Amino acid sequence: MRQRILLFICLLPFALPAQANDPALSEQLLREIREMRQDLQGLTLVAQKVQILLYRVQLQENAVNRATSRHDAAKVKRSELERKRVEFESALKEWTTKAANPVNPGDREAADGMLRDLRPQVDMYSREESQARSVETEALNELRTEEAKLAEFQGRLDRMEKQLDAFQGGKQAK
Repeated sequence: MRQRILLFICLLPFALPAQANDPALSEQLLREIREMRQDLQGLTLVAQKVQILLYRVQLQENAVNRATSRHDAAKVKRSELERKRVEFESALKEWTTKAANPVNPGDREAADGMLRDLRPQVDMYSREESQARSVETEALNELRTEEAKLAEFQGRLDRMEKQLDAFQGGKQAK
């Protein structure tokens, strides 16, 4: 390919003087040069748009990764609080049964004391779990929003790729 271009460039000075007096050939060459310049300008513009879009896709992928991390952290925290709440509810149920059916007279007082300690703990973990569930839901919504933005950018890239393929196919047909 390079050899052909080099040969064309070398032979061009010899071919031009003989053809210089032909106005139709000169007009055709000028038209071809103008078309090539327009094509080059169009491709340059598309290349710049693709670069900008690729940069935006990269930024959006980072945003999706951050949102995923926040969602995962919120999910882990909510699961841990849920586990603790269930654990304390189980203990509360066990001590409630012991308080209702004491084996020894002192067992009832010990069970009542444990129940007084456990009830606020269960309530606290229930509130914290509810708050953590809200944070998890917000993080999931944010993640979905960021993923939708990323999908939009990727769709735009796909459309640009098809346009470039169509442009290239149209040029090859000429």
